[in-house]
Amino acid sequence: MSSEKGQIITMNRIANDSTSQVNTQFATAASQTNYGPYSVLVICPGCNQQVPTRIKMKIGLATWLTCMICPVLGCLPFLFDWGKDVAHECSGCNRKLGYFKRL
Repeated sequence: MSSEKGQIITMNRIANDSTSQVNTQFATAASQTNYGPYSVLVICPGCNQQVPTRIKMKIGLATWLTCMICPVLGCLPFLFDWGKDVAHECSGCNRKLGYFKRL
C-alpha cells in the first residue's frame, strides 16, 4: 500500500511539473516573437489568450531623419505611417508586448 502512495505522489509531482513547463512556454511565447510593421498572432503572457496584436504607429528616429535629410518633404513624414515605429499591444488586455523600430 505504501508503494501505491509513493506512485501517486510521484505522478502528481510529474503532472505539476509539466503544467509549470506549459505555463512557462506560454509566458515566453510573446517575448520570442519577432515584431514587424504588421499585426502578428501571439499568446499574450498577461491574459494567456491567442490574439492578434493591436498596432499603434509612433514617431521615431526614421521619421525625424527623413524630415531633416529631405527638408522639401516638410512635415509629410509625420503624416504618413511608412516611416514610423510600431508598438504592439494585446488586443484582449492591452498589455504592451513589443516594439518595431524602423532604424
